[in-house]
Amino acid sequence: MSRDQLSHPEGAAEFQKPQKKEVGQEYHEGLPVVSLEDYKRLYNTDIREAGVDSAATFDFQGYVRVSQDGVEKLVYQDVLATNGIQRAGDHDGIHVGIDGIRDYSDLMGHWTMQDASEVGEYDVYITVPKALQQEQQIICYGDRCISLDEYREFYLMDGDETSDVYESQADKGWIVMRLDLEPKQDPLARKKVELVSMAIVKYLEEGSPIPELNELVYGLVSRLNEVTHEAQLVPSNFLEG
Repeated sequence: MSRDQLSHPEGAAEFQKPQKKEVGQEYHEGLPVVSLEDYKRLYNTDIREAGVDSAATFDFQGYVRVSQDGVEKLVYQDVLATNGIQRAGDHDGIHVGIDGIRDYSDLMGHWTMQDASEVGEYDVYITVPKALQQEQQIICYGDRCISLDEYREFYLMDGDETSDVYESQADKGWIVMRLDLEPKQDPLARKKVELVSMAIVKYLEEGSPIPELNELVYGLVSRLNEVTHEAQLVPSNFLEG
C-alpha cells in the first residue's frame, strides 16, 4: 500500500473528535470504516464547492477496508487533506495533505498500520500544478518550492536550456515536509497537526509566497512543541493575521 495508508497517534484517543454514528455506517473500535474507493474519492474531493466552511476538505481518523493477496483487512488511517487551493480554469489548484505514517526508521518495507500505536510521525505532502508553478515562476520538488531565479543560479547545469527549467516543473510538483512532532510521546500531536494544516491552507489561500512556506511551517511546529496543555491550542494564538 502507498503512503495513503495512515494511522493515529498512540495515547491520543482522549483528544479525538467524537464520531457521529450514522445509519448504515460500519465501525471498528468506535471509528468509521470505509472502502478504499470511498477513501480515495473523499481524499480528492473539494467539499468547499458544496459550501462547506472548513480548512480541511477531508479529515479522517478510522479504517479503510482493503484487499491484499486476495485477503480483506482493515488498515488504520489518519489524514487531513485540503483540495482546490487557488483553483483556476487551467488547473485544479494546490493539494495539501498531512499524513500520519510509521516512523521512517521503523518502516521495514511496511507502510500500512493496524492500530494507533504504529504511527510514528506526521508528514506534509503538497502538490502544486505545473500551470501555477509557471504563473508564479517557481519550481517545486524535494522538500520545498524555490524561485526560478534561485533554480537557475544554483541548480541549472551548464549547457541546460531555459526550456529544461519548464520541463522540471512536473505536471503536479510534489514537496514533502517531515514535521518535528512526536505522536508516540505527545498525546496532543493530532491537535497540533490540525493547527499546522489550518496555517498552511490559510497561507496559501492568501496567495503568500510559496517559497517561504517552509519557514512558516517549521517555525509554527517549534512553537507548538512548547505546548503541553490542550487549552493552549487555540487557533488565534498560532494563526497569523
